[in-house]
Parts: sequence; C-alpha cells; structure tokens
Amino acid sequence: DLHSFPTRRSSDLGNLQTLPLHHSGPLGGILEESERHQIVEMRLRAGNEIPPYQSPATIILITLSGSAEIHSSVDGSTATLLPDRIISLAPLETHSIRATADNTHIIAIKSGPTT
Repeated sequence: DLHSFPTRRSSDLGNLQTLPLHHSGPLGGILEESERHQIVEMRLRAGNEIPPYQSPATIILITLSGSAEIHSSVDGSTATLLPDRIISLAPLETHSIRATADNTHIIAIKSGPTT
C-alpha cells in the first residue's frame, strides 16, 4: 500500500534539498532522517545480507544498480530487487535482503513513524 507524496509547486522549491549518494560508510548509511521519514543508502556486494528487520513505517526499496533478493518472513515469499523494480513493504513486515551481485546499490525510503 503505497503512500502518496505531496506534490510541490514551483514556488515551494526553496526548500528543495539535494542528498549526495556514496555515503562514506562501507555499506552506505542514513542520508536523511526526520520523525516522519528516513532515507537510507545501502551499497552491497554479492552475498552481503541485511538480517531480518521490521519498521513501523512503510518501506519503499529502489534498486539503482545490481540485484538482490528480499525475503518476507510474513508469508515466506521472495522477490528480486532489480533496477527496473520498486518494492513496497507494509509497516511491521519482517524482511531480509541478500545481494546477489556486486555493486548492488539500494535506496530505502521509510515513510511514516520511523521509531
């Protein structure tokens, strides 16, 4: 269930913020964070795994390069993250991510309460 994001009028662009990618950490890091959203960059190599995780927020995963498998503990399903796909996870959906290619670059956007 995707959240709709408010559209900005051109007069609102004074608050536009550019977030640089390629965080200094070896696996990525938090790019932006507030009470209502969090943007996380993940840079993974084949075989790297993000252990089972859940959040009270909706999570949207966008793959910029490479590929990974996401496993949902809710129903046991597995989906492939590729650059042409966006995957949305419901709040409190436990999931894990395992990179299947080197240079896998994923952006996770958490929308809603993040703690």
